[in-house]
Amino acid sequence: MTANNRATAALARRISVASVVAGIAVFTAGCDFSAGSTAISKPSDVTAGNCLTIDGSTGEGKVNASTSSCDAEGRLTFYAAETTSLSGSCSGSNSAYIAFSNEKLCITPNFVPSSCYQIPTTGGRLVDYRKIDCDSSAAPSTVIATVATRGAADISCTEEQTKWKFAQPASIGYCLKEMVA
Repeated sequence: MTANNRATAALARRISVASVVAGIAVFTAGCDFSAGSTAISKPSDVTAGNCLTIDGSTGEGKVNASTSSCDAEGRLTFYAAETTSLSGSCSGSNSAYIAFSNEKLCITPNFVPSSCYQIPTTGGRLVDYRKIDCDSSAAPSTVIATVATRGAADISCTEEQTKWKFAQPASIGYCLKEMVA
């Protein structure tokens, strides 16, 4: 394996690690919601397929979230995907979730092609997910990735890209590539 191929494989692993962390550990804390166009205080405040934004942290593992237009200019939005019990699992391995008192709302990122995003890795937080300038430096416990391609969940990605796929609320696939400063 050439040095370039080893570096590409390492980048893909870092983004893959981010997907596992985002789906399992990053968002397990209880959440409190109060900002934006319509505050979200329970999963039924947003319909599957509609979008929401994470508007910041209130501390103690809690975030503010609100309903949003799916094409919110300059912001990362998430699709409301499905609701499950606190002990249940989201259907997608890369899904993030917001925990409430007795349920969790599974969410799917609404990435836009050719845009860059800060994505949490081990030790990251839900509020670390955001749209960002591609030449920005990554915050601690995050990576900066660009969306090379968006399509259905059966999307094909190149070797230097990492594939994220989702079934809920619709078939969505992304080819991500880590940006290195």
